[in-house]
Amino acid sequence: MILFFVVLIGTLCASANPCQPPSFVMVETKDGAAICIKRYPADGRPVLIAHGISSNHRFWDLNEQYSLARYLSQKGFDVYNMDFRGHGNAIYDAKGVKQKSGWSIDSYGVYDIEAAVSYISSQNPSKPSYIGHSLGGMALISYMGHHTSEALSTIAVVGTPFDFQHKEALLHLAQKGSQYAFFTVPTPFLARLVSLFNKTPAHLDHMLWGPENIAPEIRKSLFQNIVSPMTPRELRHLYRSLDAQSYIHY
Repeated sequence: MILFFVVLIGTLCASANPCQPPSFVMVETKDGAAICIKRYPADGRPVLIAHGISSNHRFWDLNEQYSLARYLSQKGFDVYNMDFRGHGNAIYDAKGVKQKSGWSIDSYGVYDIEAAVSYISSQNPSKPSYIGHSLGGMALISYMGHHTSEALSTIAVVGTPFDFQHKEALLHLAQKGSQYAFFTVPTPFLARLVSLFNKTPAHLDHMLWGPENIAPEIRKSLFQNIVSPMTPRELRHLYRSLDAQSYIHY
């Protein structure tokens, strides 16, 4: 993941056009789950934004200064910033019931993105652009495999892996551990704990962003606000994706 991207966007947010007040809406998926969309309404073309693994919509909308969502809104785009099921404001459904964790990465693409695109089409006649970070790009592949990309106008992905051949030891350990995932990983608690210290073990900060580009208060806010739980089936699906790379030869 390249989380510094959200910070770099902050340098672009000097537009004189203020964002219209955002609104939140829960959208039900065809398999009975729910996603949450934070919309910054505008008269322009729609843009759907999706976060990465163990993250939420605040990755793209950290605060007034560092926010791709608000920057695009200031430029006149109709912005739909999505929480996949079980993340951010979609940990609970519209009735306030905690969503069960029996979903995989495919669920995000087959159902969650499809629900978001359908909702956008009911609000704006133009086809939306799609911006996905990391897992948000992987889920898009699943979406296109089941629904094609005809409902989208343009696509951009940031930090979505092309393969998993990186030799980082911590990544290798995470790969091996994910196959034995049977419980939800409390990553928000762990991230808040890490935020109390200036450094993380195993050079985790260097894997997430360029520490030299992140002010201490922004680093703390990132750890405390953008992290969501990782669920067992999601992790086991990720393990199968990682393991499949060992059979690919270029």
